[in-house]
Amino acid sequence: PTNSIFYLSNQVCNCTVASDYAPLFGNPYNVPFTGDWNGDGLTGIGVFQADNGSMSLRNNPQVIGSADLSLVYGVANDAPLAGRWSDAGLAGVVSVPSVELEIAPTFVPKN
Repeated sequence: PTNSIFYLSNQVCNCTVASDYAPLFGNPYNVPFTGDWNGDGLTGIGVFQADNGSMSLRNNPQVIGSADLSLVYGVANDAPLAGRWSDAGLAGVVSVPSVELEIAPTFVPKN
């Protein structure tokens, strides 16, 4: 976000929604994204710094403070993509080149 504030709501509707949380996180113009970083079933917040490939992740957006995890994963001008890539119950992140995106998930149906 341009002002480093995430506006988050617990409501999903086709209506006007006020934010339930507005945590300040990251730096202006970081790329925001979300995921369940620790497998607790709750969505955390993350920011990606496009000029150097660094990511900062916070498990609980209601907690004020710094990142729970910071890492460099990717290169300049990549974009973050969060998803649940395994049955471990937590989200992973990939750094996607801005030129192309190819995702080949492994899908095994459960009976």
